[in-house]
Amino acid sequence: MAERPPATDNVARGASGLAGYGLAVATTVAATVVAEVLRPVFVTIPTLPFTAAIALTAWRSGMAPALVALGLGTVSVTYFFLTPLYSLRVESFLTAAQIGGFVAVAGFIVWVIQSLRVARLVAETAVRDRDAFLATAAHELRTPVTTLKGSADLLLAVHARGTLTPERMVAGLRRISATSGRLAGLVEDLLDISRLRTGVPLRLQMIDLAALIRDAADEVGARLGERHRLTVATAEVPLVARVDPDRLKHVLLNLLDNAAKFSPAGGEIRVRAMADGIGTRLEVADEGIGLPTGAARSLFAPGSRATNATTAHLPGMGLGLAICHAIVTQHRGRITLASPGEGQGTVASVWLPTAGPPETETTGKRRA
Repeated sequence: MAERPPATDNVARGASGLAGYGLAVATTVAATVVAEVLRPVFVTIPTLPFTAAIALTAWRSGMAPALVALGLGTVSVTYFFLTPLYSLRVESFLTAAQIGGFVAVAGFIVWVIQSLRVARLVAETAVRDRDAFLATAAHELRTPVTTLKGSADLLLAVHARGTLTPERMVAGLRRISATSGRLAGLVEDLLDISRLRTGVPLRLQMIDLAALIRDAADEVGARLGERHRLTVATAEVPLVARVDPDRLKHVLLNLLDNAAKFSPAGGEIRVRAMADGIGTRLEVADEGIGLPTGAARSLFAPGSRATNATTAHLPGMGLGLAICHAIVTQHRGRITLASPGEGQGTVASVWLPTAGPPETETTGKRRA
């Protein structure tokens, strides 16, 4: 799914800009008229119509217009309904207490309503994100399944005609094997997200990160063949750190696969590793489609994808970076993305502490 501003930003802007402040003025005027008509009915100051006006404004237009309605209501109550009439002077402690009580009650109502609005918008956003993710996942899973069925049906049809040669059978089986591998990778990503949320224990070891990086680069390089140029630069001294080698290799493979997927054929992918303070920094840089301004932070959420990747119809469910972020965070490290802009490549940077996470933080719920 494409990145979007947080739901709370939408709340802060209000429902409709200036219209919200217009509603604050209109409801205050209406409350003043109603309070004046019902003046003989009220034993004390007629705050109920103003409280209702403030609550309506808060629900329809948000916090800022509601505070304007609260201010206008306070002025109207003081001017029209408290002695001395038609004056904003407060001449007694009782009058001040009445105004203070009205402001406190109305302010609390505004806070409650605003909290409900935020919760509602966050829930609506979560539902939209879930639906978008499920649609993306269904599409990504359907593509390899369709390819598998098509390849199998083709082999069966050729066999039925009696024209199935060994070469054609091998080509079909290779296509089925490659597609099933991609399908297995998609399913594994879905399982990884679930495992990481419930807690997967780390199996920490002191290892040379440079050797792990070269191993991951060799594995990806063998798959890429001549499509990309992959270069690796590491420090001459060992870069020793306490990590889970299997989980960290998963991070490196994800970052390298992303770099290849989002880069044009023949583009260079550069991997660097260097000591950085009390830890080690790993970087994977590509010459691909880059990132839109402000997109980097949101891409670590499960199911989130950059708009230019979606527009270009590049495959993916938006899980790889979420998995990387969860693993690196569990190691007490940091992962960031940086890009000068669209079409100018991306640099994924991972920093890991040499000492690793405390032993008490490496345990979790084990896989069933």
